Amino acid sequence: MKISLNWLKRFIDLKASAEDISQKLTSLGFEIEGVEESGKTYSGLLIAEVLECIPHPDSDHLSLTKVFDGKETLQVVCGAPNVKAGIKAVLAPIGVELPMPDGKSLKMKKSKIRGMESFGMLCAENEAGLSKNHDGIIILPQDAPTGKPFADLGYYDTVFEVNVTPNRPDALSHLGIARELAAAYGLELNTPKMDIVAGNGTIIVEAPAACPHYVGRVINDVKIGPSPT
Repeated sequence: MKISLNWLKRFIDLKASAEDISQKLTSLGFEIEGVEESGKTYSGLLIAEVLECIPHPDSDHLSLTKVFDGKETLQVVCGAPNVKAGIKAVLAPIGVELPMPDGKSLKMKKSKIRGMESFGMLCAENEAGLSKNHDGIIILPQDAPTGKPFADLGYYDTVFEVNVTPNRPDALSHLGIARELAAAYGLELNTPKMDIVAGNGTIIVEAPAACPHYVGRVINDVKIGPSPT
């Protein structure tokens, strides 16, 4: 079972490291089969502001931008159709290594693109490890703090692969694991509040010996659609 650290934090004020949480769950009888920390892989990405954006002098689809990374202004050549001055974007500065789909890594270095120097790359979602989308660069909210690590915005998560034994069905959920950790760390458990309204339907049990008790629940206003970012 995969457990999201971000989701756990909805129920408990958990500040421990992923390593400490893994050890704590193991001591509680829940074997940790793996931990994914995507934020570490992309820790070098920065929040940057695009100050200027003009057409590349030797290309009809590239742009020449001036990007402020919180310390200095850099020239970056960008081919995304949605790049423009005034936006906040995700910058892969020189020295950062990004994993590629073929298993190799791409290390950012100063380069020349159509004769113009480029000091880094403005990232699309697939280059930042968020999705396979490469339609354009990531555009961040205007209040995103320039110069801070992109990973601080909470787009990445730590995911624990937890082996729950058959005798612990109460732990087969984020709330169940949060309850265990709340007890182990001495934290308050914030149980979700739900308004339960009794329905008018009647269930008739025709075989009470085989099924002495039967309960149904109808959930309304469920929207099916893509998950938010």
